[in-house]
Amino acid sequence: MRSLTLVGDWVDFEQCEGNNGSAVWKKLAFSVCFFHAMVQERTRFGSLGWNIPYEFNDSDLEAGLLLLKMFLVEQPNVPYDALQYMTAVNGYGGRVTDFLDERCIETVLTKFYNPAVLKEDYCFDSKGVYKIPSGEGNLQAFVDYTKTLPLTDPPDVFGMHENASITVQFNETRSILGVALSVQPRDAGGGGGKTSDEVVSELATEFASRMPPVLMEEEAGPTTFVIRGEYMDSLGTALKQELTRYNNIIVKMASTLIDIQRAIRGEVLMSAELDEQYTAMLNNQVPANWASVAYPSLKPLASWMQDLIARLTFMRTWLVNGPPNVFWFGGFYFPQGFLTGAQQNHSRKYRQAIDSLDYSFTILETADVAEIDPDMGSTIDGVLCTGMYFDGARWDYDNKYVCDPRPAENFTLLPVTHFLPVPGHKPNVNDYACPCYKTSTRSGALSTTGMSTNYVLNVELPCGASKRPSQWVLAGVALLTNLDD
Repeated sequence: MRSLTLVGDWVDFEQCEGNNGSAVWKKLAFSVCFFHAMVQERTRFGSLGWNIPYEFNDSDLEAGLLLLKMFLVEQPNVPYDALQYMTAVNGYGGRVTDFLDERCIETVLTKFYNPAVLKEDYCFDSKGVYKIPSGEGNLQAFVDYTKTLPLTDPPDVFGMHENASITVQFNETRSILGVALSVQPRDAGGGGGKTSDEVVSELATEFASRMPPVLMEEEAGPTTFVIRGEYMDSLGTALKQELTRYNNIIVKMASTLIDIQRAIRGEVLMSAELDEQYTAMLNNQVPANWASVAYPSLKPLASWMQDLIARLTFMRTWLVNGPPNVFWFGGFYFPQGFLTGAQQNHSRKYRQAIDSLDYSFTILETADVAEIDPDMGSTIDGVLCTGMYFDGARWDYDNKYVCDPRPAENFTLLPVTHFLPVPGHKPNVNDYACPCYKTSTRSGALSTTGMSTNYVLNVELPCGASKRPSQWVLAGVALLTNLDD
């Protein structure tokens, strides 16, 4: 509605010279206004909408409308390809920094710039609620039609599943509870409950008792750090790097858990770092001094501790018993290093240039690691991995492709996946290149490769005959290695 009220300040909505006519111009202009509203409203869905929220403003819409009218006046036919490129890439795309957000905004615009838009029965949603008014009407007719649209936009018009509304509600609830926690008083009231000092002290004692010792290379079994030809096995090198990172967490936690108990007893000064740790432990949050040396995670403290113990157990089992049959992908601090190590092993084995290798993916029959042949991992090329969860979709075991999630089921486990390095691998255009992230926020610091540090890789997944990859792009479907709870 706001966009339509501003159109008259930038262009003449009622008239358009050229071979395409005013009716075509009005329909496409309304379509651009709808697109402008949609790219802004997708922010409401958090990471399902955009990896990074962007500040699209009126200047983007003005440029899009002026560009549209120029093309319609100067070209005998509607140049949809040029309009899509100039609007989504050069215009709105100029604000987009994430390469997968670029893919998303280009896909969104294809709903609004295509020949079917000019048909009278074209709808932006599957239920036929959101349409384009007749091009014979004036601006007021378009405004009147807009007033009849629902006040609350369903996820369907954005190309998302109904479960996306759960994500919106969850994000709002988490924000409210976070504010409530930040303003609650530290001292407990009457009633005979435990004091804050007692709660934190007991937590510190419990965590210290559960923390395993540091991971030592001397514990390694005979099949862990093997020499292949002139070099150590690259997965062994990746394991050494993982051990160093996890040992940093163990050392940091061990020292601060002792310090905070001493500070509570008054034996040492309660520094600013320990005070922040105290508050975080009291609120079931991961302390900042631990998070600074740890892997990305959005879990509350209790779940984070349980997850850390599981990761350390996985690493120690690998260290002592050698490479597992199936690797827990979510157990890696830096999964990209593990994937590079697997590529390097393949490169040396077959004497292929490592920069020519890309991963192909085969989804196995089951998500239960116990059902996988125990010798399969050592007899095939590449690696078997588990621990990747769908966000916004699920796997159809019967038909072996991605499908819509069940109601109220946002996260489901992807079956065990075979990662196979292939020289000159070309993805199937009918498969969905599903991005895999470490956490559900999906955004992270910009790395030297130009990608988010939260991003791992794209996993190619079959879509089946009834769905196109673009539909999963609009739905914001991704894989996560680390859930929030």
